[in-house]
Amino acid sequence: MVSHVLSGLAWSFPVLVFSRIGVALAHAVFWSITAALVVRVAPPGRGAQALSLLATGTSMAMVLGIPLGRMLGQALDWRTTLWAIGGVAGVVMLGLARWLPRLPSENAGSIASLPVLLRRPMLMAIYALMIIAITGQFTGYSYIEPFVQTVAGFEGSVTTVVLLVFGGAGLLGSAVFSRWGTQRPLAFLVAALVILGTSLALLLPATIHPVVLYGVALVWGAAMICFALAIQAQTLRLAPDATDVAMSLFSGIFNIGIGGGALLGSQVAQRGGLACIGWVGGALVFLGAGWIAWAGYRWGRRPAARSVMQ
Repeated sequence: MVSHVLSGLAWSFPVLVFSRIGVALAHAVFWSITAALVVRVAPPGRGAQALSLLATGTSMAMVLGIPLGRMLGQALDWRTTLWAIGGVAGVVMLGLARWLPRLPSENAGSIASLPVLLRRPMLMAIYALMIIAITGQFTGYSYIEPFVQTVAGFEGSVTTVVLLVFGGAGLLGSAVFSRWGTQRPLAFLVAALVILGTSLALLLPATIHPVVLYGVALVWGAAMICFALAIQAQTLRLAPDATDVAMSLFSGIFNIGIGGGALLGSQVAQRGGLACIGWVGGALVFLGAGWIAWAGYRWGRRPAARSVMQ
């Protein structure tokens, strides 16, 4: 909230950059604890459904946030948009303070937890998968707008629909995870990766018609949410004694993947052309699927330790 208000008040570019760093830090802290908190406040046995609802909210934010922000900015100005976001954040903060039950620290872990977590091979395999698969995902997603307009030759409105379909598909993905994600979690994770990689690989063939591209975006968005929920659930399962530390690493590695994907996508676009971003991104996701399938066979049956202090 404070950082958004400061962004709206920014009287120089350095101040604006400083305020956005504050937003980034708060964002990282938020995602490092949110999944664990959601599971804790959920009724017994409803953790998967709670994570699905969290994903539903994320999907709705993706669908509504950019159009609403753009409309408000065009009607008024960018400063007002940032103040509005800060105001909404303030209302949410007051609501959480009023209705969120007091949750004493539980299985949060500490810096001393890191050496023990790093000795859990399956957890390290999950983190490695995140770098590979998220890099692949954002190799394609980071450049979807120029891809749609330059490679496919479609109008800008098609890009808007693709993004809306991709974000809205998160509702479908969260429902799928809620129904099947906990029955065979590793198999579900591998299947989500295979579908995600296939969707990326089909981006170029899908440029034959906007409707085909919309269909690919629908499956792509659903598979991405399924993957994100499945890998969060795996992280929580493998680090039940240090959830906050494990999810902090999760958030940081996720952001590394986003940055890595944007960087790789730019290199692919410069050297091979924008047409190749889906193929390269899909290849990385397929690599991740093979890696986690092997890792699950190798280490997946080992039980997680109950305490990092043991």
